[in-house]
Amino acid sequence: MIQQESELVIGHLKSNHRMDRCHLKGSLWVVCTRYYVQRGACLVAEVDDPEVWHPPFFAPAFWTDGWVVWGIIGKQGQKADHASRIHGATGCLTRYQGYGNHQFHPKNTKRDFSGTTMKWSLKWSHRPKTDFSGTTTSPIVMQPVETFVPTLLRVIIVMATYNGSRFIEEQIQSILAQSYANWVLYVRDDGSCDDTVQKIMKFERNDPRIQMVRDELGNQGAIGNFSILMEFALKKNAGYVFFADQDDIWNREKITTLLAGMQKLELTYSAQTPLLVHCDLTVVNEVLQVISNSFVKFSRLSPTTSDLGVLLCQNQVTGCACAINRALLELACPVPHNVLMHDWWTALLASSVGKIGFIPKSLVNYRQHGGNVLGAISFGHRIKRLLFSSLQWKRSMEVIKRGFVQAEMLKERIGSRGIELSSVAMKQINTYSSILNTCPFIRAGELRSHNIGRSGNTTGLVFYLLITVMKRK
Repeated sequence: MIQQESELVIGHLKSNHRMDRCHLKGSLWVVCTRYYVQRGACLVAEVDDPEVWHPPFFAPAFWTDGWVVWGIIGKQGQKADHASRIHGATGCLTRYQGYGNHQFHPKNTKRDFSGTTMKWSLKWSHRPKTDFSGTTTSPIVMQPVETFVPTLLRVIIVMATYNGSRFIEEQIQSILAQSYANWVLYVRDDGSCDDTVQKIMKFERNDPRIQMVRDELGNQGAIGNFSILMEFALKKNAGYVFFADQDDIWNREKITTLLAGMQKLELTYSAQTPLLVHCDLTVVNEVLQVISNSFVKFSRLSPTTSDLGVLLCQNQVTGCACAINRALLELACPVPHNVLMHDWWTALLASSVGKIGFIPKSLVNYRQHGGNVLGAISFGHRIKRLLFSSLQWKRSMEVIKRGFVQAEMLKERIGSRGIELSSVAMKQINTYSSILNTCPFIRAGELRSHNIGRSGNTTGLVFYLLITVMKRK
């Protein structure tokens, strides 16, 4: 254990009620903007004035070069027992001058704390530099968390629209009805010919949380539209991002439930780990009559067991039912133009570099109609189309081939960011992206030997068959 005493100079408190960069005497520095530390440590476990901080509030402190500390901001005299159990770290605030973040001031007033100092003592333990060389890519099954601490990070919802006039109002109304209300919705229209934009503008005029993204980029397609929105959210300092389709209905507790799940993952893996949390959906028709209470069962997916070996060749994450943290957003952007879908891309990154959490509860009414870009197709209907339609065979083979390119993009992105994966994960990515270079008759065996394949016996067999008959590169 190492103990250090130092002086923290608090930066200017911006109008967005978050701390700017804070400087620590010596070679370390602290960023308080998102309540975790990039290179340094700031563990607060005890305060002199219990009126300043409203307990309980959990304040994580993480940084990139191998140190990690977790502290609790709480009432006077509260010790860091919880922190000790998690990371073996203890510490306390020995002197505090001035008030901290704007939100915690009793009178909720804005102040400028430039030059304010606090004295603190800290003990921390060294942890190995974070890498993913020994990390399993299996998902985490999570039950809905009842306890939820409102986040200080910016929650941004991004919605891509195109000729969605029929259902756009119901979708936005369901977002407005969310139990968690501290969000911003950014909508980008992709050149609609109907009155989608006019309907969105009505909401924009009545609620400052709803804003249209206006640019001169023209029609980009669904993937391109969401890609633009993701980069826009990154520039807008998003802490968490939710994807919204134009035609669904959100459960009132969707944001709260997914954020609570995200907080649970961040407690375990840190806020710097790329994380994705997703849930099940209820499949409904145009007039919201239930087709299936579970999209997962309807499509025979297996999000509770699907690791990287499955995700390479079969997406298990539906964009409108997921949330990602900033670490994953930063890693995913810019989204390559030749990926299959933005949600598949983020799922691959989260599985290989971070972690995926699945909540087996339906929080979205997934509306099916003639204008769906992808939509829900029952397992039986999917197999029937594949068996009796040569066109569907060609389409399925084209999706698989694009999956090889997507795996190559995944390898390039991980390499360009200097991320070290486990030998198993890298072997899976390399094997799948180059499988067409091998003899057709050994491809299925090669994939199975590395646990690569689609979930389900029938879809798995069809998948191996299609890869076997593909032409060699």
